[in-house]
Amino acid sequence: MQSTEVRLNISRIHVKGFLKGIIEDYLARVKEAGLTFQWKLRVSNELHIEADETKLRRVMENLLNNAIHYNKPNGSILVTCDQREGHVLFSVIDKGEGIAAEDLPKIFNKFYRAEKSRNRNNGGTGLGLTICQSIVRRHGGELTVNSEQGIGSSFSFTIPFYHS
Repeated sequence: MQSTEVRLNISRIHVKGFLKGIIEDYLARVKEAGLTFQWKLRVSNELHIEADETKLRRVMENLLNNAIHYNKPNGSILVTCDQREGHVLFSVIDKGEGIAAEDLPKIFNKFYRAEKSRNRNNGGTGLGLTICQSIVRRHGGELTVNSEQGIGSSFSFTIPFYHS
């Protein structure tokens, strides 16, 4: 049996630098998809967190890829980062198709795909959000979603400043 335990390689990460790198990597991709891309990094320039940079990047990339894939024509993506008490709050907000209320509780389940018409040819494996949730929890954080069908989705996760 394969362990789903996510091993973390903890290092000190400069939050703004980390996000700016991801945003730069996605500028062209979001533009090619015909979407508007904005970000609000409301954190101090000095803010660092202790986390696994590769794994955090994987979470952000998965959320951004989903935001691009499930967006509407001429839609938008907003990345926010806020400094809170003891943790950083990262969010990826899209004005895409949204997720049906009945599907929301299941989207973190392994292999669950909200859109029944999708198969492996035009989408992922249905593991992305499950893996993201696992990575965030291993950091001591929480991954949440708010979504309204036809209006869009907001995926947010917290990462404590220090890995316990």
